[in-house]
Amino acid sequence: MSLTINFADGPLGAEILGADVSRDADDATFASIRRTLDERGVIVLRKQKLQPVHIASFATRFGRPLVHAHNKFALPDAPAVSVLSNIVDGQGRNIGVPDAGLVWHTDGSYLEVPDMYAFLYGIEIPMRDGEPLGTTYYASATAAYDALPEALRKRLDGMRAVHSFAYHSARRAARGGTRIEITDELRRKHPDVSQPVVRVHPRTGRKALYVTEGHTTHILGMDRAESDALLEQLFEHLREPRFIYGHRWQVGDLLIWDNAATQHRATCDYALPQRRLMHRTATAGEEAVGIALA
Repeated sequence: MSLTINFADGPLGAEILGADVSRDADDATFASIRRTLDERGVIVLRKQKLQPVHIASFATRFGRPLVHAHNKFALPDAPAVSVLSNIVDGQGRNIGVPDAGLVWHTDGSYLEVPDMYAFLYGIEIPMRDGEPLGTTYYASATAAYDALPEALRKRLDGMRAVHSFAYHSARRAARGGTRIEITDELRRKHPDVSQPVVRVHPRTGRKALYVTEGHTTHILGMDRAESDALLEQLFEHLREPRFIYGHRWQVGDLLIWDNAATQHRATCDYALPQRRLMHRTATAGEEAVGIALA
């Protein structure tokens, strides 16, 4: 395959044209795609025509596809692929997750081995006056770390913070999203974990800020007021426009992002009859960085 690669403005994001994920890419083509992902954190492969089996198969080239215990919208014939959608069936039930990602987060940071890569395929994109809705925003956690003052980088070295699945569910509900029922079984499977405040990328060796508004409750070893103040300082820094890429969706986009190098949030600026339908999968991390606290 002959690829055309266009970098977005800023430190992250790239558009790749000429790839066909429904076919097995040769080693050189795949190496180019993976290298671009390493460099840019978020990439989009345009103009794809994919079935769930294609997405799952392509993901296996990046790592082991994940099946999450709490995901009730996994496809029966492709359990690593799930549905994200605001569409409802004839009984008024959601056919997919309607409101994922409403707060800044990185996928699976509440796990001892966090998610590594995520893949999101656009099937139906809501529109208004010819413009796509539902922009997904990404922040470069690596560029944000590099831009910190040296004194603050030294201060953060060795710190760990608590990430919580239950906290994320409550934060999402507070933003108007669906609250996931935190059962005793789910608490046992997903206890709170501590993660490094600064994570070293397992492939590139770059350092990245690894605290998020969506999952991080507090920094260990600090009183709560001091922890809250430091976290808010880091969150505000991560949200600076110079670190942000906003992906404006097109039908046929396969978006891939690196959870060790980026954070993201969704925009829910559409409603039925504006329909959004996407398929998603993810791959397991390459190392354990979290420590369970229960």
